[in-house]
Amino acid sequence: MRQNATINFDYDLESSSVFLSCAIDNLYLLRDCVYRDVFAMEEAQKFLGTGHLMSCCDAMTTAFRELERIKADMDAAIKV
Repeated sequence: MRQNATINFDYDLESSSVFLSCAIDNLYLLRDCVYRDVFAMEEAQKFLGTGHLMSCCDAMTTAFRELERIKADMDAAIKV
């Protein structure tokens, strides 16, 4: 990693930090929901359907997009 003598970029670290924290929290919540469904299926010894699991996957997509946006912003700031 290269070090710059002066850091001079226009990047909102505070906002990105908040968005990053929210995306991470969302992924943890979604993971817990998926685990609950999997454990419920295991306990019931039958397949309970995919509806809730598909909703969790859709919600994960939003979190991943936000993480990708933050990464792109950080990459752009590094290249400046």
